[in-house]
Amino acid sequence: MPKRISADIEERAVSLYVNEKISIAKTQARLAADGVTVGTNWIRRAILKRGLERSIKNALALAMNTRRIPLRCQRCNDSFDGKQVNEKFCSTCSPNPQARRRLKNYGLNELEFQLILTKQNHACATCETPFAQMKIPQKRTSAVVVDHAHESGVVRGLLCHECNITIGYIEKHPREMLHKILSYLTTGVS
Repeated sequence: MPKRISADIEERAVSLYVNEKISIAKTQARLAADGVTVGTNWIRRAILKRGLERSIKNALALAMNTRRIPLRCQRCNDSFDGKQVNEKFCSTCSPNPQARRRLKNYGLNELEFQLILTKQNHACATCETPFAQMKIPQKRTSAVVVDHAHESGVVRGLLCHECNITIGYIEKHPREMLHKILSYLTTGVS
């Protein structure tokens, strides 16, 4: 390895690292392909001398953004560039983690979810309280719960957390239990 490396090579290394947004190791490989043999420490020193080294967080984010994998959406069958091999849905069908979970668990894409929400006037299907006025329960990311029939998986509507728990309780217990509860609420202990 040469003791003194020309300023041209140093500029080329810095240019690759900054302009092409590649890692120090990839910069070394590109220079080697051009017939220039330098070590990663030398490249790092050249970058540090100019105050250009990326933080670990930025380097990881850059690495994640540069790795794109051609995939096909399992919902709409459109092709999209994914970040991970196991991605199943495009950003149109699942624009955020909640939408991805609804799509995976209930087969409900973002457009269908928004249509149901609009049909229900952005309120719980049973108590009719607007979702915007509700407090989001602990360990949840939204006040909206997708209600579905557990046997068939068919989505019935959107509920608040409390109504969803109530309906779940009623579903799991015999119908006479509902009559007993209603009787108790109207007459109390007889």
